[in-house]
Amino acid sequence: MAERTQEALFGARELDAEIEDMTLWVHARVVPLKWRRRVLVHLDPIYSQMTFCREELVRGWKLIYPPFIQPNIDSFERRLCYLERSVQLLTAAIEECKAKLQNAETLSACRYIQLWIRRVLAKVTATHSR
Repeated sequence: MAERTQEALFGARELDAEIEDMTLWVHARVVPLKWRRRVLVHLDPIYSQMTFCREELVRGWKLIYPPFIQPNIDSFERRLCYLERSVQLLTAAIEECKAKLQNAETLSACRYIQLWIRRVLAKVTATHSR
């Protein structure tokens, strides 16, 4: 249980840093501002849930002090499971948001190139038809 707790807390701390960097990463994408804001709004409650679960786990640390009482250990185990699930959920949400924004950026670039080519062809066609 100690190793799982350490891994979950470390994972949560890594996600703290990733969420801090996520704002910059999202705003560096060449997609509409509305989309960028929606990604951050989408991630905010998931991050808040993970933070709450981590705080509850740390607050429940005294549950595993001696004397070892099974209901206290079970309560701590439940808190640990909630934190582990929250870390997994936030990790998956960040990966999904990054993938969708990268795909949107690629699509946006393709559409821009397509529009540019159409304008060039329209100019060429207009020049040749005179």
